Amino acid sequence: INADLLRLACKRAAIQCEFVLYPWLRAFELAQKNPHSGIFSIVRTAKRAPLFQWVGPLVSSNAYLYRLKHRTDIKLQNLNHAKAYSIGVAHGDVYEEFFLAHGFAHGKNLVKFSTKSESFPLFLKGKIDLLISSELVVKAWLQQQENPPEVEIVLDVSMAGQNYLALHPAVPVAIA
Repeated sequence: INADLLRLACKRAAIQCEFVLYPWLRAFELAQKNPHSGIFSIVRTAKRAPLFQWVGPLVSSNAYLYRLKHRTDIKLQNLNHAKAYSIGVAHGDVYEEFFLAHGFAHGKNLVKFSTKSESFPLFLKGKIDLLISSELVVKAWLQQQENPPEVEIVLDVSMAGQNYLALHPAVPVAIA
């Protein structure tokens, strides 16, 4: 959705924009190094705020931990209970930071991926217990499956904030 909005914004502003998909950390690094670049959809945090010019908010939705509906063995009353299960996270993502800050650990209950979507096939196969996603994204991912399984929300983790376009500080303010 945000890619479509930004393409339309570029078209209306008569700005030539190139959209390239990179693993999260590489995209984050390139957006800081290249004076003609930006990154989206990115959550504005206190740590990230001084690094970019912020445009938005863009389309955002709440984030949840999901389980496959048939996985009735997975029961969560709170975030601490999630420590007993595996969760796929994108390296450098705001949710990786969130889980690490709440006592989760790589190799114990966090499985690190380059992108958020890389964990989805393993989640569908039951190799990762919990999926972190928004309702919009999980719905889109499921629609791409031939026989999508049923999933259900087990915990709201909507702590991060809204999505933005983050532009390199050298991008002219008139463009931002």
